[in-house]
Amino acid sequence: MNPTPDSSNSVTLFDKYGGVPTIAKLVRAFHREIMLRAHLAAYFDGVDLEHLAEHTVKYIAYVMGKPAEIYTGRDMYTAHSKYHIIGLHFDEVADVLKDTLTHAGVEKVDIDTIMKRVEGLREMIVV
Repeated sequence: MNPTPDSSNSVTLFDKYGGVPTIAKLVRAFHREIMLRAHLAAYFDGVDLEHLAEHTVKYIAYVMGKPAEIYTGRDMYTAHSKYHIIGLHFDEVADVLKDTLTHAGVEKVDIDTIMKRVEGLREMIVV
């Protein structure tokens, strides 16, 4: 992935990396990897994966700096509480996301920013 030049401080990571088309590709790769891991895929039994992908794209766009109003899904606690997600699985999913971003060519400094935002969700996701 070739980020666009950052000509001003107002360019978000969302803009830098190509917006929704790029994020949609990242989400597909991320979900593919998650589904290859049976212990993580189990969290998605009965989940409409296309619907989930739409929400994931919107959420990742938000994490990458798109204004909050683009993400209109349930809050993280409500969306995840019934799954009883343990810290080890949260860490593994975060690692999959980090690897996906790395393989897509996202710069390390930007990955660090994204992962810091993801880590900020831990208390709302992990039981």
